[in-house]
Amino acid sequence: MSLHLGVITLDITSAVIVLVMLSIIVVAIVFSIPMAIIMTYHKRKMEEIRLKKMGMMTEEVKAEFAALRAEVQALRDTTMQYDLSFDTNLQRMERRIEHLERQTRAQGEQTAPQNTLLGGRG
Repeated sequence: MSLHLGVITLDITSAVIVLVMLSIIVVAIVFSIPMAIIMTYHKRKMEEIRLKKMGMMTEEVKAEFAALRAEVQALRDTTMQYDLSFDTNLQRMERRIEHLERQTRAQGEQTAPQNTLLGGRG
């Protein structure tokens, strides 16, 4: 048996080998991306530590770190405000639903039950 891929004809064994090799390449690429990210992060942190030890961190870099810290703190504050607002609105909705349920129960108790005989003799 053979496999026809455009101008290339492969037998089944060769096709399986090519598919396995392609699978290995895809897996290697998929795992190499996170590893590259981890390595660049590590290199950056190590360089930052080295600069701190040497005292060569410029005022500009220090100001940038301070600005980043301030932005993160502002994001935390905003997130907390949204969380508190959501909780407040949820509690208000729960109170409204409880009020409506109490109203419905009170109206149900006020109406007298009606005895009706459907389709029978009275």
